Parts: sequence; structure tokens; C-alpha cells
Amino acid sequence: MLEICANNIHLMLIKNEQKYVNNLYISRKELKTVHKKIKAICLNIIHYLIMFYCLFKKGIQDSVDLRRRGMLF
Repeated sequence: MLEICANNIHLMLIKNEQKYVNNLYISRKELKTVHKKIKAICLNIIHYLIMFYCLFKKGIQDSVDLRRRGMLF
């Protein structure tokens, strides 16, 4: 699923950049390198968002547990 999200973001970026690339000379090899870097960045961003969500969810669960025990108001 992580790979699918990264691919979707990657495709959106490629479509958006196509407007600018058409006016410049960039070799296919350089363009592929740029696309690989963009995809890696997208994967990292999604990975960190998932980690943040899991930690946030765990934090909420911990506070619920503390409330049940009467340690948190």
C-alpha cells in the first residue's frame, strides 16, 4: 500500500513537471534519476506520516488508559 501511495504521488509530480521539462533539455537518464529521487522522497514522507499516526494513536490510547485508572483528568 505504501508503494501504491508513493507511485500515485510520483505520477502527480511527473504530470506537473511535464509542463516545465518540455521547455528544457534534460536527458532521459537524468530524468529517470530525478524520478527515482522523487519516488524515494515520497516513500520517506509517507513512512514518516504513518509513524506519526501510529505514535499519535498510541498516545491517545495511553491517555484513555490513564483516564480509566483515574490518573488523568
